[in-house]
Amino acid sequence: MKIYLASSWRNQYFESVYETLAALRFGNELAEVYNFRDPESYFSWDQVDEHWGSWGVKEFNERLYHPAMVKGFNRDWDALEACDVLVLLLPCGNDAHLEAGHVSGLRKPVIIYAPNGEGFSPGLMYKLAGRALVQSTGEVIEMLRVIYRPEVHRSTRTSRSFLHTLSGW
Repeated sequence: MKIYLASSWRNQYFESVYETLAALRFGNELAEVYNFRDPESYFSWDQVDEHWGSWGVKEFNERLYHPAMVKGFNRDWDALEACDVLVLLLPCGNDAHLEAGHVSGLRKPVIIYAPNGEGFSPGLMYKLAGRALVQSTGEVIEMLRVIYRPEVHRSTRTSRSFLHTLSGW
């Protein structure tokens, strides 16, 4: 199973959640967990401009096609398109929420994980995840096992009816 772990660079839980998910087995295979923090290929705004924190809209648009931005975007995009499920690890920001929205639009499951309720504030569009809003790593794993079920063909996992069955888990 390919898992896209969407979060923030500042999220203190990222490493432990990543390691836990990467150690999971589905059938005979280890989970493939996308790591946007991978030191071999991660994107950093400093690769574009060390003063990126002071950009406005104009400066952002002027740098939109900088090679580092294009490479980072394409890497994330390819992983989003290939994933079977996205885990949105709260607290997180704009990018992670847009990634979750994109995956939901592809009719793939999204699990929203607020460790111990941290980083959670009600959002109407969180309804896209049904009841797949959880507070523990154990609940994330349980949801992933429901999504993976070998008897459920991958194309079925993207149907609205299957996603609605997750709502009532």
